[in-house]
Amino acid sequence: MQKCSEFKPRFRGAYSDMHCCNHPAVPLDKLDASEQVVAYKSTGIDNVAAVWAKDHWGYSYYPTKVGVPHPKLRGDYTGEMVRLLHKEGIQAYGYFSLGFDNIGVITHPEWGAIDKLGRPIRVMLGPDKLRWYWVCFATPYRNYVIAHIKEIARRYDFDGLFIDINEAHHAEGFCYCDSCRKQIHSIYGVDIMKEDLPWEQIVDWWWNKLELQMMKEIRNAIKSIKPDMSVSANADSFLFGKEFMNLLDYTFRDFLYFETGFEQAMQLRSSGVKYYQVGFHSVPETYDPMPIDITRTVISGILAQGGLPAMYFEAEKADGSFETQNFPRLAKVFKEITQKREYLVEADAIRCLGLYFSWYSMHRPGHCHHLSNGLTGALRGATNCFVPAHVPLDIITSYNVTSQLLSEYDLIVLPECTNLSEREARQIREFVHKGGKLIATGQTGLFDDKWKQRTNFALADVFGLDFTDVDETYAINRTGAWIRCSSHEMFGEFQGNSLKTGPRTIKVKPIAGETIATFELPCLVETYDEFVCWGPPPPGRKTKRPALHLHKFGQGHCLYIAYDIFLHADKGCWWPKSLSVNILQWLLPGVPISVKGHKGLKCSFMRQPAQNRIVVHMINSTSIDLKSMCIPLGPTSICINSQYFPIKEAKEVFPRKRFLPLEKHGETMIVHTDVTDVHHIIVLDLY
Repeated sequence: MQKCSEFKPRFRGAYSDMHCCNHPAVPLDKLDASEQVVAYKSTGIDNVAAVWAKDHWGYSYYPTKVGVPHPKLRGDYTGEMVRLLHKEGIQAYGYFSLGFDNIGVITHPEWGAIDKLGRPIRVMLGPDKLRWYWVCFATPYRNYVIAHIKEIARRYDFDGLFIDINEAHHAEGFCYCDSCRKQIHSIYGVDIMKEDLPWEQIVDWWWNKLELQMMKEIRNAIKSIKPDMSVSANADSFLFGKEFMNLLDYTFRDFLYFETGFEQAMQLRSSGVKYYQVGFHSVPETYDPMPIDITRTVISGILAQGGLPAMYFEAEKADGSFETQNFPRLAKVFKEITQKREYLVEADAIRCLGLYFSWYSMHRPGHCHHLSNGLTGALRGATNCFVPAHVPLDIITSYNVTSQLLSEYDLIVLPECTNLSEREARQIREFVHKGGKLIATGQTGLFDDKWKQRTNFALADVFGLDFTDVDETYAINRTGAWIRCSSHEMFGEFQGNSLKTGPRTIKVKPIAGETIATFELPCLVETYDEFVCWGPPPPGRKTKRPALHLHKFGQGHCLYIAYDIFLHADKGCWWPKSLSVNILQWLLPGVPISVKGHKGLKCSFMRQPAQNRIVVHMINSTSIDLKSMCIPLGPTSICINSQYFPIKEAKEVFPRKRFLPLEKHGETMIVHTDVTDVHHIIVLDLY
C-alpha cells in the first residue's frame, strides 16, 4: 500500500458531492470507481478533495464495522477509489461528514440537536426545504465519530482526511438536548431551560468545549494511527478560532462570503493556514454549463491569491454513473495551470492595504452565523470597494495580529469592527502614531472582547472624536442622512455633492482634527400617512454633525466615517466604491506597487523570495460581470516605486512570453502591457 505523506499542494482539484439517500429511485447500481477515476485523469485532475467515506445521511461507502454501510453498495467503493487514484498518481483525500447524520439521529435520538421545545433541529434551505439532521457534539455521538475516524485511518492510506460540517453553532438555533443541559449546568451553573446562558459562556461552550475539542480529538485519532496523514476541514478564520485553525494541515472553503474565488482565496490566506483550497461553483451545474471564460476567471482568481482550486460539482446520476459532459471544458482550463505553476509556489503577498477582520465583532450576541452577520457584509463591501484600486490588498484576521504585522502595512481599514480588545486598540493606536494610516467606520470599538459596551470609542483619541449616540431617528426612511461633501480634494468629483447613507448614523463630538463632511437630515420621518413620493424623503435640514472626520495622530492619519459605509456598499450603493478609491489615493499617494487600468481588473502582487522577483497577476473579470466570454481591457500599466522594489527586468510569462520595456519617471518605474485574455502574469526581476 502507498505510504501517506504530509499535505503537498496541487492546483487541479475536484470535489464531487455525493450524498446518496436510500430510495428506490436512487439504485446506485452503476456506481463505478474506475469510471470516475478515468474521468478525473482525462480532465487533468491531480487531487480529489473528497473520496466518500461517510456522507450527510450517515452512510459509509465501505464495509464498515463501526458505522452504517450504504445499503445500495456492494464491495468497497472507498478503498477502490483510493487504490485507483493512487495508481494514476492522483491524490486522494477522504471525506467525512461530521455535523449531519440522519441515520445516527434516527437510530439514536439522544445524539441529535434539539430546540427548546424538544424538536429535532434540521438544516434549512428555505421555509419549506428541510434537509439533514444536526447532531450534537456534546452527546455520545462524539465517541462514535472517533471510533469511525480510527477505522477509516486504519483501513486507508488517504493523503489526508477532510472533515465537513464542523459547526456546533448553526443558524437553526441553540441545542437543548439532555447532554447540553447537564454539561452546561455542571460547567457554568446555569439551567438553560430556565435562563439564558451569558453570551461569553455561549461562545466558550460552542467554540471551545464543542468544536475545538471535537477537532482536537479527531486530529489525535488520525495522527495516532497515521502520523503523516494530513487533516483538513471545511473551515476559515471568519467562523472558527485560532486554535481550531492551527489544528489543520490545510483548509478548504467554498464561496460562502464572496462572489468569486479571488476574494474568497484572499480571505482564506488570512486564516494563518499555509495551504488553502477553494471549492468553486462555476461548473457545478452539470446541466447548465456557463461560458468557459467564467470558469477560467474563477480558477485564475484563486491561483492569483495563492489558493488551490477544486472544482465542486454534482455529477452522480441516480444510478451512480458519472455525468462527464462538462469535463472536456474543465480539461482545457486545467491544462493552462501547468504553464503557470512555477509562478504560484512559495510566494508571499506584498503588504500595503489591510482590511481588518475582527473575530469578536463577527461573533457578537445574536450575530453568530457567518452568512447573516453584518460584519461579513461590511468586510465584503470594503473588499469590493478597494479591489478596483489595484494595489496590494489583504484581509487581516484579528487573532493573528501583532504590532510587527501591522507595521508591515501602510493603511489599515476597520470596517464596522464593533468589538476590539484593549490589546487590539493598543496595537492599532501604536500603528497610527508611528505613521500608519487608518480608516474606521460606524460603531468600531464601541464594544470590548467580552461583548461589553463601552461609553466611548476604544480609539477615540485616534479618531479625534468622542462617541455620543447611535442615531436611528430616520431608520424607517431607509436613508437616515446624506453626507454633504466639502471642497476637500479627497472628494474629487463628489465635491459639493450630497451622498445618501444607510438607515443609521453615529453622533460624535469632535475633540481634535478636521471635519471634512457633515450630515444633512431628511425633511421628515416617514409614516403610513406622511411620506414624500415613492422613495425616501429628501434632505431637509443641514447640520454640523461630522460625517467624515480627518485627524492627524502622531505621525499618522485617521479618517473616521460616521456610518457603516462598507455595509451600505455591500447592499448595492454605488458611490462608496468611487469615493474609497479617492480616499486611498489621498491617504497613500505613493504606494509600493500598483496597476493603472480598467476597473474590470483584479490584481494581486506576490513576491517569490527564492527567485528574487515579484509576480503580478492581472485577472480580467469581465466574463463574470457580463456573464459571457471576457472582453479585452486594453492598455494597462504597472507602476513600481523604486525605493521599495528596484526592478531589473520585466516580462510577461502568461498567456504570452515576451520582454516588456521599462520606463523611468523619477522614482517610479512603469511597465506597459495590454490585457487581452482572462489571466495575465507579469514577472518583475529585482536587483
